[in-house]
Amino acid sequence: WEGLNWAKIYLGYNLLQSLIYSLQQEQRGIYYQLGFKGDVSRFLTYEIKADRIEYRDLPGDNEMDDKYWLINCDLTLNPWNTLALSTGVRYNDYQQHDIRYHTGFYCNLRWQITNMDIFTGFRTSRNQIRENSMVEFEYFYWKLSYTF
Repeated sequence: WEGLNWAKIYLGYNLLQSLIYSLQQEQRGIYYQLGFKGDVSRFLTYEIKADRIEYRDLPGDNEMDDKYWLINCDLTLNPWNTLALSTGVRYNDYQQHDIRYHTGFYCNLRWQITNMDIFTGFRTSRNQIRENSMVEFEYFYWKLSYTF
């Protein structure tokens, strides 16, 4: 299995007990995870993961979704040790009020120079509300990190 750097698969099954703040109580649930990741080439990696969360005993009089998916797809390009470009797509179908699902996209560039990291990127997020798609946020960012 060590030679299969391009195709690693992971599975997960967990029983969970979570504090749900809006209900002010703990709830038991099940968390499933399926993921694929690997090295497409020496400079390009990917990861695709799907998480399923299910709560079995939520009170019937709330507006919380008791079963939903979280799906993430990421690509990272590292042409040199000092430069990395990451991009990805996010999706979840957690339904609350009139929101049917949520999608997101990001792109991030990191450049390392001696004791400094420079980050720049873009993020966007959309909600599907009934039949309409609405932008939740879109922003461009720039960050400088210096290590002493």
